[in-house]
Amino acid sequence: MQTIDQPCDKRTDCTCVSGRRRFLTTLWSLGLFAVISQSLWMVIHFFQSDRSGANGGAVIDLGTIADIPAVGEPPKLYREGKFWLVHTDQGINAYHTACTHLHCLFNWNSEAEQFVCPCHGSRFGKDGIVLQGPARRDLDRYCVRIVNAEGRMVKETDAQGQALSIPVQELTETANDASGSLLMVQVDTQRKISGINRH
Repeated sequence: MQTIDQPCDKRTDCTCVSGRRRFLTTLWSLGLFAVISQSLWMVIHFFQSDRSGANGGAVIDLGTIADIPAVGEPPKLYREGKFWLVHTDQGINAYHTACTHLHCLFNWNSEAEQFVCPCHGSRFGKDGIVLQGPARRDLDRYCVRIVNAEGRMVKETDAQGQALSIPVQELTETANDASGSLLMVQVDTQRKISGINRH
């Protein structure tokens, strides 16, 4: 005699229902745990970033005006502040080290005289302007300021992030202000200025 498998009867056999229910409950629990963990991580990251600023919220002292790279010298990487210091005919800029495409760290290519992102090939000029995509924005920059020995601000980057111009006399003569105080250069990594969108 042949027996035919009959479907389980919920009233008499709970094992088939409880196995499926247990699996679905476990699956939902894992999904809920993942969502809560991700949300908690985002909240913690938000408050830590808010408290510490863009890169630790530091004001980096670069020394006197005479200590910064001269016009025409290659950009100088300041790892502690996560920026490249560039001195062109237009003035001084501090570019954030992350590409504006997907935030890979870019490098200075001396032969091409360009910043080049190794991840996707974006290129930027010494002036921070995007030359080749996929990046669409110019490099982000930080506020550069000149202060005297007492810490009083003499000059700083404007709201658009234009290069901070330094008169040649200040570089070649005394690097002092009118009162005779030594002029110092600082970069404020709490004040990031977004690059212009070119596309």
